[in-house]
Amino acid sequence: MGKKEAFSKMSEALQEGDADALVSALNEVLNDTEPLELIHDGMMTGLKKVGEAFSAGEIFLPEMLMAAEAFQEGMKVIDTGVFPSERELESAQEKFLEDRKKGWYNPMVGGVPVFEEP
Repeated sequence: MGKKEAFSKMSEALQEGDADALVSALNEVLNDTEPLELIHDGMMTGLKKVGEAFSAGEIFLPEMLMAAEAFQEGMKVIDTGVFPSERELESAQEKFLEDRKKGWYNPMVGGVPVFEEP
């Protein structure tokens, strides 16, 4: 399945509030597509159509909530391999704090480096 077809399936799944179909379409192109492209070209088009239908009075709040829940499930799939784990973030924060204690912290204030005493 090509990207265009997968994006179309994602959009339709969101409009129908079908999280399983959305996840299935996402999994088919997840490894060879950028996350922002998946969100913007695949999922947001469907969510935009849901918003337009809601504004026109064609669908009601329950259908809109189903689409939002499907979108959240899709984001969970995309988030899995994209963002660092909580432990990786804590490790980076610990390293930053240790470097700062050693005096290696060098923020720029108004274009002028400011060195702090350890």
